[in-house]
Amino acid sequence: EPEIILEIPQDYQFPANQEIEITAQPYFFNINNINELNYDWSLNGKSASQVNNDNPNSLIIEIGQISQSIKQKLTVWTEDKNNSLQRARAETEITFIP
Repeated sequence: EPEIILEIPQDYQFPANQEIEITAQPYFFNINNINELNYDWSLNGKSASQVNNDNPNSLIIEIGQISQSIKQKLTVWTEDKNNSLQRARAETEITFIP
């Protein structure tokens, strides 16, 4: 069964005023490379767009100035472009800290 593992730097806590990259590693998909998959990222249920076209399985988040900690639910849905039955979802909680 297809599976997605999120590679998250640090310990799921990210300081303000920085950029972080989170990678979704696909396992057990019947594909030759990651470009055969669609990735649909969201933070707290709102779509998060990918800006790294070279790595479609990566999401870059720019964290601005914040005054208090903010918890966000990060979700990625991944689906084989040629076989919609091959799909997986990964979800975790991350925290942005001042």
